[in-house]
Amino acid sequence: MRRRTLRTAVVAATATAAVGLTALPSHAIPVTVSGSASSGAYTATSGTVTFTLSSGALATCSSSAGGGTMPNGYSASGNNIGGFAVTTWTGCPVTQSGTAAINVVGGTASTVQVTVTNLTLTYAVPGCTMTATGGAPGTYTNGSAVLNIDPTAPNPQNVQLVVISVTGCFGLVNPGQRLRYAGSYTLTPGTIQLTP
Repeated sequence: MRRRTLRTAVVAATATAAVGLTALPSHAIPVTVSGSASSGAYTATSGTVTFTLSSGALATCSSSAGGGTMPNGYSASGNNIGGFAVTTWTGCPVTQSGTAAINVVGGTASTVQVTVTNLTLTYAVPGCTMTATGGAPGTYTNGSAVLNIDPTAPNPQNVQLVVISVTGCFGLVNPGQRLRYAGSYTLTPGTIQLTP
């Protein structure tokens, strides 16, 4: 019975997380990317990053770094205008698998509403390993080139990061719990502009 209950919870959590795996076309926002490098490549660095479960704080990273590609050009949908991958996490047992997608979902010429989807994050310490998938809302500020992943940002697609697998964790973490990701990343080159 316990195995069946856990399996049901994982299936339900996976279905919920699917909300964050792809951008929803009903919220398509045309956008122009400009000021990027000719290759489209950029780097991203952050200060403190926090991860919080619906049951309480999970981890705090003192910094993180990575990057991706965001080519110049026009997108009629605003979906997947660039990739985002954090490869270095300092002071926390967190890793990201693969490359997430940056999508534009609204905003103004100065502050653009975005989502980061196709995220897969794993937290692992002795006795506890958990993986969450889905998406996170945020904003991008033109001028300062700051991508701010913020769980309180406007979220018209209702993307979420949801725990889909747990090993150990002493009953403190369970499939289906929501994971909140908060971190502010400065992009280089700092000339990247998103114009909805």
